Amino acid sequence: MPRRYYVYNYDHDIEQFTEEPDSLKKAYEHYCEECKWGEVEPESWDEVLRVNQELLQEEKEDQEQLKRYIKAEKADIK
Repeated sequence: MPRRYYVYNYDHDIEQFTEEPDSLKKAYEHYCEECKWGEVEPESWDEVLRVNQELLQEEKEDQEQLKRYIKAEKADIK
C-alpha cells in the first residue's frame, strides 16, 4: 500500500507528524499492520519520511495558493 494513499485514507495530519515524531512512529506501525493485513509489503521508513516531506510541501503550496486566491478575490470585490 503506498504511504500517500494510507495518509489520505486515514486523514492524517502531516504537520502533526512533523511536530510530534512519536505520532509518526505510531502511524507507521499502524501502516505496517494494515499492509500485513492486506498482504502487501509496506514502504520503508526512509520512503515514509520522504513521502511525508512531499506531502508537507504540497500542503504548504496549497495554503499559499489559497492565500493568493483569497487576495485576488478581495481585490475584485473592491
